[in-house]
Amino acid sequence: MGSASAIDEGTARREMGGEVSYMRGAAACSRREMARMLRFVVIALIVVLAWMLLMKVVRDIRAAKVDWKGWAFIAGFIALAFYLRHVTGIGEF
Repeated sequence: MGSASAIDEGTARREMGGEVSYMRGAAACSRREMARMLRFVVIALIVVLAWMLLMKVVRDIRAAKVDWKGWAFIAGFIALAFYLRHVTGIGEF
């Protein structure tokens, strides 16, 4: 009667080659396969969200009046600082 209630719920377990598989209708998935599918879905969602965020940032930057000369000066100053630290060894831990 315990297995009948599990079948009624749509999920039945059975041993297959040492792994527990979960049955839903005609398709069977092992825990490893379920983890792969879940991992794929999570990674796909992260990629989509990152792409949407990147597109929003690009759209906002294009619409804004940005002082690119100021940003270039800041980036150049930081790059020069790292270069001089590498060449002279001053400031290393």
